[in-house]
Amino acid sequence: RQRYRRTGYAFVTFNKYQVAQAVRDELPKSLQGRGASARMSYLFGGRMSVCPAPEPEDILWENLQFSARQQYIRQAISTVIAFALVLAGTVAIFAANLYVAPGMRYEVESFPIFLGLYVASILLLAGGHVVVFLIVPLLAHKFEVHHTYAARELSIMVKLSFFMCLNTVVN
Repeated sequence: RQRYRRTGYAFVTFNKYQVAQAVRDELPKSLQGRGASARMSYLFGGRMSVCPAPEPEDILWENLQFSARQQYIRQAISTVIAFALVLAGTVAIFAANLYVAPGMRYEVESFPIFLGLYVASILLLAGGHVVVFLIVPLLAHKFEVHHTYAARELSIMVKLSFFMCLNTVVN
């Protein structure tokens, strides 16, 4: 069994919603945390963020040991890697549209040449678009360290949307 670092997270449950609401309302409202309902407080010399907990089955327990800074660094590296690969895919799509597609740059003299160029064009176009759908989820699952499944899925969706729009606009 792997030993994990301390996470700094505590999950507190209350028997009644009114009690939870009263505790949350007692915290200073001047210090805002992450999320719309979060409150910040300084207790025992450290920062405490109070917000509704995610569902237990949504939590990636093994990732709670990673700080927000580590998450942001990994997310930035992941985005740069994905951007580089998507850029390569975009170049492949551009090349397929400009140079390889039959009849775009020059007249094709025979059917085998036409067929070869057509197949190459389709492969480059498909590969240029598919690279996005392969690399973004792979990086999110293997490299990024989100604290919840919902956060990971949101990250994947935002990146896929951005990179597909980029591919569409550029080409």
